[in-house]
Amino acid sequence: MSSEGSVAVVGVAVAPLALLAAPVVVVAGVAIGTAALATLLVSTTRELLAWEQESRQQFDRIYQEAVRALRAGRPGVNRDALRAMAHLEVAWRSFQNSPHRALLEGLQPQVIPQLAAERLELQRMWMEGRWQEAHARARALSRKLRQTMREIRRGLPALQAEALAGIAHQALRELGYTVTIRRRESEWRLQAIRGPYQMVLLIPPGRSLRFDMAGFEGAACLAELQRFQRTLEGYGLRLDIRRRVHGRREGGSLIAGSSRSPEEIRRLAVATDVVQKIPD
Repeated sequence: MSSEGSVAVVGVAVAPLALLAAPVVVVAGVAIGTAALATLLVSTTRELLAWEQESRQQFDRIYQEAVRALRAGRPGVNRDALRAMAHLEVAWRSFQNSPHRALLEGLQPQVIPQLAAERLELQRMWMEGRWQEAHARARALSRKLRQTMREIRRGLPALQAEALAGIAHQALRELGYTVTIRRRESEWRLQAIRGPYQMVLLIPPGRSLRFDMAGFEGAACLAELQRFQRTLEGYGLRLDIRRRVHGRREGGSLIAGSSRSPEEIRRLAVATDVVQKIPD
């Protein structure tokens, strides 16, 4: 009997060695592998906020350390510039050790070297006594760091959905399905056909998906769901799968609401296959 239910990513397992170095899916235009996927799919907005709260609690200690280091040997230092540089050092240390950095490194690897180069230039200004110039640049770079962290936090659920859609797309293809994938705003919908069998996945922002199955008889749907689970886990994901048997060979609510017939899915698969195509 066919069934429907949900799949949630609850952690990261050890992926096959072949996947560790290879790109796995394209997220935000970047082909990323299992290390970046692990950070992306396990991170939560709450965890990012918790890290920022912890950083704020350590602010005074790091700030005073930075002030002492910046003031050393410079008795006439400009106080406003000193405060701006110390605030920047606090923001930089927090960013370097936070989940934000790992996410950014996986998704936009060129950004961190750019930020580091700006900080190095600021340190050079400071050593040369160009305090007024350093003051303005330090404040601008601090704002850029904070903005980067806010953008990552706001965009995290949509990025997670895109990564999960890419993995699910590849997993279904590995199981022999013809798959179409489309996006409406931040929600992804995958329709998969293999002979008389059909699966539909709906992936909203976040790290979970809903699924529906049709065409299966007896315990065949459970066996197929287990195959799908093992294939997803092969990408390093630990999953919590919840299912219920709807007993309808023609499928449940997701398949009933599908706007495309199996014939259309097969015809359109060639055109949509490039959405998550991985470079050779």
